[in-house]
Amino acid sequence: MILLSGGPSLSSEHGSGLCYRCALKPGGPVRWAWAADTHICGDADASQSGFQPARQLERAVAEMRQFRPSGVLVNGDLAWSLGHSVDYERFLGIMHPLVRQTALVLAVGNHDDRGNLLACLGNRSGPAPQWLAAVVEQPPFRLVALDSSIDAQTVGGEIGGAQLAWLEDELEAESHAPTIIFLHHPGESSSEGCSDFSDLVRLVRRRRCVQAVVTAHDHEYCVGQVEGVHHVRLPAVGFPFEERTPTGWIAAVPGRAGIELQLQGSGSPAVTHLPWR
Repeated sequence: MILLSGGPSLSSEHGSGLCYRCALKPGGPVRWAWAADTHICGDADASQSGFQPARQLERAVAEMRQFRPSGVLVNGDLAWSLGHSVDYERFLGIMHPLVRQTALVLAVGNHDDRGNLLACLGNRSGPAPQWLAAVVEQPPFRLVALDSSIDAQTVGGEIGGAQLAWLEDELEAESHAPTIIFLHHPGESSSEGCSDFSDLVRLVRRRRCVQAVVTAHDHEYCVGQVEGVHHVRLPAVGFPFEERTPTGWIAAVPGRAGIELQLQGSGSPAVTHLPWR
């Protein structure tokens, strides 16, 4: 979903799913902050592996405000464990300074509860949709966030046929805009990945507009390829699984020829340039 300074963006239902959409004005450099796995708990002092996720996110938000991005995308696992309402209240409180400054795009992960998240945003009542997607158009680029979560008690993920069909229609409608696709689960994971990730790959590799697929879930920063499409795995903001794994967020600056990525936080500050295909 997408939060703007005035509140949530417009949404439309697509069968069992819900898509949020907004268009950002072009002009000036396009700069995005990509984050994931914030794992915020209602208890600000909650810790994991010696890390306090709330403090980690507070530092990241301060850094992002200095970066002055066009938008911020958090790629799932916003909440600590089971997506309790108090988790989202604290998460949104920490992110509030950014919402006043830029667009905030939220994808859900396996530790998120769609109903509780939407209720905290105060813009929807009744049963939660089965999937939440978001589309941000910032000419000449487009970002599409998918929902690979099954529920907050299932580690593995699935996009589902209905959401993949919606994505195919979305890509066909704007077949020339350089597009980056986000979802929480990768195909292969150290825990459990996305069961139909290969279906997504088959769909996007035929469409030259798709330049990269960005995932999270494994709390490890890695840049590679899948079937000729760039594949970026985001680091965790909240805490690492392995002691020496970097934490932080990614400063992403797309251009007409490609995109530059730089880890912000612990670890190497080296810039990675990915050329458009």
